[in-house]
Amino acid sequence: MLLWVTICVLAAAAMAIVGRPLLWPPATSGDGRVPADPRAGIREVYKDQLAEIDADVARNLIEPAEAAAARLELSRRLLAQAGDERASKSPVVTPRGVPPEARALILAGVPLLALALYAALGTPDQPGRPTEQQLTRDARKPRTSSPDIEQLVAKVEARLRATPEDGRGWDVIAPVYLKLGRLEEAQAAFARAIELLGETPARLAGFADASIRGKDGVVSNEARAALEKVLKAEPAHIEARFWLALAHEQRGELALAADAYRALLASAPTDAPWRGGVAERLAGVVATSGNGTEASASARGPSAGDVAAAAELTPEARQQMITGMVGTLHTRLKADGRDAAGWQRLLRAYGVLGDLPKAQQALAEARRALAGDQAALGAIDALAQEMGLGS
Repeated sequence: MLLWVTICVLAAAAMAIVGRPLLWPPATSGDGRVPADPRAGIREVYKDQLAEIDADVARNLIEPAEAAAARLELSRRLLAQAGDERASKSPVVTPRGVPPEARALILAGVPLLALALYAALGTPDQPGRPTEQQLTRDARKPRTSSPDIEQLVAKVEARLRATPEDGRGWDVIAPVYLKLGRLEEAQAAFARAIELLGETPARLAGFADASIRGKDGVVSNEARAALEKVLKAEPAHIEARFWLALAHEQRGELALAADAYRALLASAPTDAPWRGGVAERLAGVVATSGNGTEASASARGPSAGDVAAAAELTPEARQQMITGMVGTLHTRLKADGRDAAGWQRLLRAYGVLGDLPKAQQALAEARRALAGDQAALGAIDALAQEMGLGS
């Protein structure tokens, strides 16, 4: 309702500005007459000068020849002034010449025509979306590229279609695909570049990154093999070490995972932003395996703290780490779904990632796994309502 009131007020203001010439007559003098033309005073001056010339001749102040020349010059100026006036005159239509009916039709017809066009071309019946839903939807939108990047990608793709053996082209476009979120194409492009140009840590890491992100954080055998090659070439590669530790955890090799996490923490700077996330992974592995008492079972799985801990990483590395944590927790809960606290952490993690479809899928799985546990279901339902996941 407020929107329509605002629209009406703005329309009225616009019509007042546009219709001003139709509503108010031109300015007049105090007695109601149009102000006199200032050029009429100039003509009077010329006439006075002619009269003075005649008076000077009568008093013998100037010679008749000089008087004739002066009269000729003044006459020429007077004729020139008259010509300028005739050239400048043009018909002028004032508002007083427009019938009142025509003025009313114009002022009323413009907004009515605009309303008719909006009703025909617009979507006045489109329901609004709550702000929370808009933000959630925007967060789930894939990262888009600028027209320039899209044009460059299209040119490289056209070149690769014509010359598929161009390894340099595949090497250039693969990281672009990865940055744009086109994960399957990125993985294929990295694989093609490796095939044509050979293995490098950057290409292998990019291939593993695209594979892991495309599988929601699950480290496949292909990705694991690529990461092992990266680590062999660059033993200090942080992302490769973390993903290999996570691969051990996903395969149930908890002792190897714990050792890998400990080694990663031992070599990390004290101010490394990702220390908190790795420490929680280690605590969760130790608690799950029962080989220590470093944390309770509630520390297992990613939390909002994991996301905050990776805040200073590059966007790609941060997305990798968070997605891997969430994928690991989801896999564990599918195998053992009685962990109500784990399901809640999973829902919150998907909410932080802005992945509403995955959150709704996890909600349905949690309700099936916790069927019969009214207290756990109540907590899950309350969280779902808080996150706007529906009933």
